[in-house]
Amino acid sequence: MKVKDIKLSRIIAAIAAVIMLFLVFYQIFPDIHLNIAEKLENKMLSENYKRASADAAEYIRDKYGFDAEVTEIQYEDALQYYDDSDTAAYISVNVLLKYGDRYFCASRGIRNNQVYWRDNYQADEIIKAAEKYIAELYPDGIIIGLKMGSISEDRMNYYDLFDDHYNGGNIGQIISSCNGSLDIIFADRTFSEKDMEIFPDGFEVELISFDTEEHRNEFLQGQREYQRLNTDGTYSYRVIPNDPYRSYSAYINDYLGNIDGEMIGLDTRFS
Repeated sequence: MKVKDIKLSRIIAAIAAVIMLFLVFYQIFPDIHLNIAEKLENKMLSENYKRASADAAEYIRDKYGFDAEVTEIQYEDALQYYDDSDTAAYISVNVLLKYGDRYFCASRGIRNNQVYWRDNYQADEIIKAAEKYIAELYPDGIIIGLKMGSISEDRMNYYDLFDDHYNGGNIGQIISSCNGSLDIIFADRTFSEKDMEIFPDGFEVELISFDTEEHRNEFLQGQREYQRLNTDGTYSYRVIPNDPYRSYSAYINDYLGNIDGEMIGLDTRFS
């Protein structure tokens, strides 16, 4: 055999030996390569954890003028999509914060390469102000199950999260920029589409009129387990499940609903 052929054979044998060693190592220590990948992923998550914490704190500082402490990031796996505009549109990063003795959440998403933040720091104040605002517009009605939140870029409902800063006098503006849902029940009332004008298209609203106050109060009495006592001594009603109105349909004299952007009347709702 020629010297040249011998050298080539040795090179091929050496390469084969390296490949064999690699395969044996891979089989004997299968977790090694996974650990390397996990370390790289953990490093990326750790960096994004710091970024998300700093971004959330800055957002709160700019909006409210105070420095909040980040206590936790929920669903940390979402951090891997922190810069992925396609995925982050559907997977929000939720940062839990604390200011004083108050805990709250700031939520970050991306849509069309635009970052948006919302938070629930003022959620209770906003909901209470919205209930009062709506009650003043419908003084003969009783509000049930008000839920609302800022309209998101993906048009999904993120109730109790708001991007607007409530200043004590802009609740009408906030309502107009929100998705939401609520029922308002009345006694012996008729409705027109004008009764829906204060609510944006993103609100699902049902206006229900019972034929008498007695029937309305009887209905409310049956929903007492869903009452919530407010700090001012008044009561609100949380969402009532299982469409209880249908069993009272014989006593409902008028109805107007805005469901999925479509106006629905009495006959359609209780047909």
